[in-house]
Amino acid sequence: MIVPAAHHGRVEVLFTARNAQQWGTYDPAADRVQLLQEPQPDGQDLLDLAVVQALTRGAAVHVVEPPRMPEPATAAAIFRY
Repeated sequence: MIVPAAHHGRVEVLFTARNAQQWGTYDPAADRVQLLQEPQPDGQDLLDLAVVQALTRGAAVHVVEPPRMPEPATAAAIFRY
């Protein structure tokens, strides 16, 4: 998944759909992502988290219009390794 890869600096380029959201939780200690169907108090927007992690670790980030994303993805990445 993109969030752990971004956290570990393995994302070279991240594409995310404009205004898209994917709620969930990420536990970096366990390197585990849990998706949520709707916003919850203990959750966060994992796409925002992936963008922040990718930028912090030197990746290029591109926000694109949803029709330009591969179906049904809201995010895609090119990995470093």
